[in-house]
Amino acid sequence: MKVNRMIIHNLKKEQQEKAELIISDKALNPKDKKVISIIEELNSRYRANVNQGVFAKYTGDMDTFQKEFNIYLKSKKPTFDERFIIMAEKTINMLYGRIDSIQAAKGGYIVYVDYEPTANKHYFSIFLIRDVTGKVFELNKNTITIEEVIHADTANLAMACRINIEKYKNINDSEEDSYLNFISVKQPETSGYFLDWIGAERKKRNKENSKNLVTIITEIDPPLGEDGKPVDRNTFYRQVYDAVKTFGTNDINVNSLSTIIFSDESKIMEYAEEHDIELATEFYADNNVLKRLLSHSAEGDNIRLRYPPAYFKDKIKIDETSPDTIIIKSKALAASILREENK
Repeated sequence: MKVNRMIIHNLKKEQQEKAELIISDKALNPKDKKVISIIEELNSRYRANVNQGVFAKYTGDMDTFQKEFNIYLKSKKPTFDERFIIMAEKTINMLYGRIDSIQAAKGGYIVYVDYEPTANKHYFSIFLIRDVTGKVFELNKNTITIEEVIHADTANLAMACRINIEKYKNINDSEEDSYLNFISVKQPETSGYFLDWIGAERKKRNKENSKNLVTIITEIDPPLGEDGKPVDRNTFYRQVYDAVKTFGTNDINVNSLSTIIFSDESKIMEYAEEHDIELATEFYADNNVLKRLLSHSAEGDNIRLRYPPAYFKDKIKIDETSPDTIIIKSKALAASILREENK
């Protein structure tokens, strides 16, 4: 984990009350172990209620989060560090202007961070974190007492948005890909003000998400069966396909699917995060794509093959030294071909 820049502002606001903005005048030391630790924790929370999107299109000269973000990324002066502080201050004031008039809205600590969780990932994220009151035991004159302590609830993000910087810089207007994703907790007090402020627009990418789910399932280790051994891959694929079908005409929820298959709601999303595979938490499954979990087919030169996906690179291989040579290892198929030829 490499943190490039981080700053925290506090937008204090309770429901039905006026807002108060407390702005930090300095960014935190990105090499501080506490800074790195909290970003690692916040980034790891990016596995629930994830939606994919882009910046909404605006016209005219109105000030927007995207406009200030572009200045931060593309301007030559002042320095990156200085532009980061300026961008955070300008945009937090935009948020303050929105939230103050929304009676039901609640505020919190707004964390801005430019960071690289791995060598091939570069993100700009904004996290909204709220306070919670906890209990601690303290020793006071030979008596252990219970005291209250207020701390940041990083385990339950209120809202967050994460921008993939490289994808954003290189995307074309004609592309359907998404470069940002956001956590949207369905609570009335959020009132959509956070996403309106960012200008995040959800993109439904059902086919792409279905493809990425299939990719994950074909790569991830199957769960253990009752005998303590990994479930056969063909059986595993059928289990996933059948589980997806139980969602019917509704969007599938990847966390629920993961619970059904692995008895661990975070297993699939964790794999997606660790292997840089984009996957929304909820999407409508494309059945034509999901059928690839059950069967693959190929044809050429009047030859047709239909085979379970787990057979590829196992019973069915393409010769690396002779790419037009296909090796099929199957006694039953060989016997069937001989019977046909000896009729």
